[in-house]
Amino acid sequence: MHPKTGRDHARLATLAAVLFFFLGGLAVVPCSTAQTLVVPKFSSRGKGAKRLASRAWKVIAQELKKQGAKMVSSKTYYRKAKRMRIRRSRSLKSRSVKRLAKALNLDAVLIGSVRRKGRRYRMNFTLRGADGSILMRKAYRLRKRRMPRNKATELAILIMDKVTPAEAPPVEPPPIVAETPPAAATPDNDTPPAKSLSDEFLPAWARDKNKPADKKTEASTKATSESSTEAKAPAKSSPRKQGSVNDALLAVGASFHHRAGLNPRHEASLFPGLRVDGRMFLGTFLDMPGIRDIGFGGFFDMGMGLEYGYQNAEENWSASQMQWRGELLYRLAFDVTTSPAILFKVGYGGTSCSIDSDAVDVLDASYMAPYAGLDIYLTLWPPMIRFFASGSFLFLVSPGGDLDGSGMGFSVMAGIDVDLIDLVHVGLGYDMTQYMIDAEGGGSYSDTYQGFFIRAGVNFN
Repeated sequence: MHPKTGRDHARLATLAAVLFFFLGGLAVVPCSTAQTLVVPKFSSRGKGAKRLASRAWKVIAQELKKQGAKMVSSKTYYRKAKRMRIRRSRSLKSRSVKRLAKALNLDAVLIGSVRRKGRRYRMNFTLRGADGSILMRKAYRLRKRRMPRNKATELAILIMDKVTPAEAPPVEPPPIVAETPPAAATPDNDTPPAKSLSDEFLPAWARDKNKPADKKTEASTKATSESSTEAKAPAKSSPRKQGSVNDALLAVGASFHHRAGLNPRHEASLFPGLRVDGRMFLGTFLDMPGIRDIGFGGFFDMGMGLEYGYQNAEENWSASQMQWRGELLYRLAFDVTTSPAILFKVGYGGTSCSIDSDAVDVLDASYMAPYAGLDIYLTLWPPMIRFFASGSFLFLVSPGGDLDGSGMGFSVMAGIDVDLIDLVHVGLGYDMTQYMIDAEGGGSYSDTYQGFFIRAGVNFN
């Protein structure tokens, strides 16, 4: 080979090595991207817990910012949930977090709660990843009503460790090949051997890939793998589905009634009443699949100011009317657009109407019957306005008072529920109950009770 040609080859090799060294150096530079987090305001329960929750929320958010996290406000998170028709009470559940994280490009959501236990405060934190899985749980017990700055810093560091992805192994730059002197060039080294070229220009970690890794590296890799598997493991219990039905409801309101039936005909124009409604599922206390959707419910309605009298007659008789029901419920909910929920129910109830008169053709009436039916709830305008409809079949109806025989009946109910703010409930609706009885001496009769109601109260999860 000509000496000049040998020098050219050596220079090209040196240039390639320098270029590879430059690119390898770039690979070492970490590509740091701020992790995006949202910290919704913490829930609280007990005296002084609300104030502690507010302080802790601010301190932890500040520490996360110091650790380099990009924070998304609670208002943005809940506003997006509302637009996606996700109820506020469901927005921190696994499936909801997954949907919202995708929409807002979130890496994690920190959920916190503060509860007073005796003289101490217990703070629980759950970190959910972008896939809705639980990445970390942490709890603190505090004597005073403030979040220590060092604990907030500790929590922020733990959170950032969980949400920050592990860096790729650094690429070591290859050694620079020195220029070969012209005298060393020989015809035999015109084309360098493939093996030596590969070994020189590959990074050290790639050249040593066939060498057995040391025990420390293997242990580190195994620990990282186990940590990743644990982080991605799904929650042990399935996510709760409430649909459009809260775990508990207690409401009181006014009712307006109309009655017509029997033979001779008994009819009362619109008269007022007092109504109390209640419902509670075991999910209020227990978060166990299959158990939490079992509940109890019922209502009591008492008419006031009711009077009966013959047409075109001056004499009227005061009367009293009552309706009541108690029932066992099971909730089947679906996490779709209108958050539908179906309540299957069985129960027992009665209706009575007593008139203060000794006239022969004025009859006191009462009915007792078991029943079975279902209710359907739909969210019309999330998360505030819900529609409900109910139907029940009354069987083995037993008349009482001045009536005899046996029969059956049915009842229907429909209305609108409005949640003005958290816990505060307002509702209005219509219901009707009709009894159809076969008398013992032959013949049949029916009795119909209709009513409108408006109620206010509290509901909670």
